[in-house]
Amino acid sequence: MLILRQRPFLAPAWKLHNPYCQNQEAEKAGDKAEKDRLSTRVRFHLSHKFGDEKKLMTFHQELEDVIEDQLSLASIHYLRSHYQEAIDIYKRILLDNREYLALNVYVALCYYKLDYYDVSQEVLAVYLQHFPDSAIAINLKVWWIIDSWQLKQI
Repeated sequence: MLILRQRPFLAPAWKLHNPYCQNQEAEKAGDKAEKDRLSTRVRFHLSHKFGDEKKLMTFHQELEDVIEDQLSLASIHYLRSHYQEAIDIYKRILLDNREYLALNVYVALCYYKLDYYDVSQEVLAVYLQHFPDSAIAINLKVWWIIDSWQLKQI
């Protein structure tokens, strides 16, 4: 807060990007903040959070074909249960950036949500080869095992 008192011009940007301020106050701060790609992404997510479809579509149109914007778009697709659209974006990013191994977890999670458990496991295996102790990946694998077991019980 000392920085904000010394540099009051930073206050609108701080309120917008501060994770504890993701409420109507953050939305008002977004109207005053400098218009850049980061603030567009944050406002895109806030409009989803507040259920403002008109603003969501406005910010969607402002997104560019850069990795950060596309990852933001994929996450909104996931949150809206548009899993196939999220998968398409993640796969397109992975084609050019194979080193972004964590995206395999997101792809696997999307396939899991679509009930493609076998595909989910195959994609997850790529990530687990490099990071066998990943809590998120292990949890997803456990969910897959439980769901597979429950299906066999029916």
